[in-house]
Amino acid sequence: MKKVFALLIIAAVLMSILLTACSDDSDSSIPDDLIPYNIGADGKPSSYYKNVYDELGKTVRNYKYDSKGKLLGSVVYEYDANGYEVRSIDYDADDNIVSQVKWERNADGQPTKRTDINADNVIINIMRFEYNDKKLVCGEYRYSGDGSLRYYDLYDYDENNVIVKESHYDSDGNLKYYITYEVDENGKTVENTYKPDGTPME
Repeated sequence: MKKVFALLIIAAVLMSILLTACSDDSDSSIPDDLIPYNIGADGKPSSYYKNVYDELGKTVRNYKYDSKGKLLGSVVYEYDANGYEVRSIDYDADDNIVSQVKWERNADGQPTKRTDINADNVIINIMRFEYNDKKLVCGEYRYSGDGSLRYYDLYDYDENNVIVKESHYDSDGNLKYYITYEVDENGKTVENTYKPDGTPME
C-alpha cells in the first residue's frame, strides 16, 4: 500500500511539472528572428513582427505574429524609382489579399492621391491632397469609390508654417465647422471648434 501511495505522489509531482511547463508563458518555440512588440506591464509582448528588406534597406515585407508566434498576416510594400512608397498590400495568414493602398506622388515625393482597394479589387475610398507654395498640405478631399466627393478639409497656416485653422466642408462646398489652433502662455496648443456662424460647438 505504501508503495502504491508513493507511486501516486511521484505521478502527481510529475504531472505538476508537466502542467507548469505547458503553462509557461515564455514560449521557446518562438523563432529568434521575431521582434517583440507591444510590451505590456508584465514585460511580456502581446505580438511580434519581422521585416524583410531590399538591397537599399527599405522594408519590402512586414510579417505580423501574435503573442505565441503564430503568423497573423503580412504587408508588402512597393516603391518607385525614387524610393517612394507607391503601394502596400495587406495579406492574411494564408497569403490572401485583404486590402491594398495605392499612392500617387508629385515631384517632391508628397502624396497627391491615395486609393483604398478591398479584397475584391474594388476601389472603396479615394483621397486627394493639395499643397501651398510652401509645400504644406492645404487641402484634403475625400471621395467614395465611384469618384463622388464626400467632403473636404482646408488648412491655413501662419508665417511660421504652423497650422492655425482647419475648415470642414461638405460635398456641396458648405462650411460645416472649423477648428482654430492657438498656443497659450504655457506653450500648449489649444483647439477650439466653431459652427459656421462663429459660435462655439459644444
